[in-house]
Amino acid sequence: MSETHLRLPRRVRHELKFRRARVEAVEQLTPALKRIVLSGEELEGFFSPGFDDHVKIFPALRGQAVVLPTIGPNGPVFAEPKPTARDYTPRAFDAANRRLTIDFAVGHGGPATAWAEDAQVGVELLAVGVDDDRAGFLGHFQRQTRLARGGGAGDQGEAGRFGQRNRLANRTRGR
Repeated sequence: MSETHLRLPRRVRHELKFRRARVEAVEQLTPALKRIVLSGEELEGFFSPGFDDHVKIFPALRGQAVVLPTIGPNGPVFAEPKPTARDYTPRAFDAANRRLTIDFAVGHGGPATAWAEDAQVGVELLAVGVDDDRAGFLGHFQRQTRLARGGGAGDQGEAGRFGQRNRLANRTRGR
């Protein structure tokens, strides 16, 4: 394989796997942004290398049980009523400690926002990583300057991804 071929962007397929995780930490970053750290044994093997990866979460309201779906011939089969699902960009993932960090925009309504506003340490959440079409986008980036446009949680997601990429690049350079 040539050096040029290795630098071309490519789609990477991921295994469809549903995971239970528990809230390990909650931090109110701003009045409109909340950082939630999830952890758990089922995050073993979670993989999110792409800058555009996202996890699908299934927020259960307080008192509702988290029920794992079964995998049928046409994809996941959920118990009725089918849970609400929302997509989020991981802020960071610590594989050694099985910790997934997600930033949530809060204060605008919706089931994931309500879950995040109410989240407390120990609360369970169902997530599937990376996304339901099981594909992420990988590319090799040579430039040191990036222009990222987003708002609210989008800014945080991009900051996390660029920071993660820079930490990996610095580690390979011995910094």
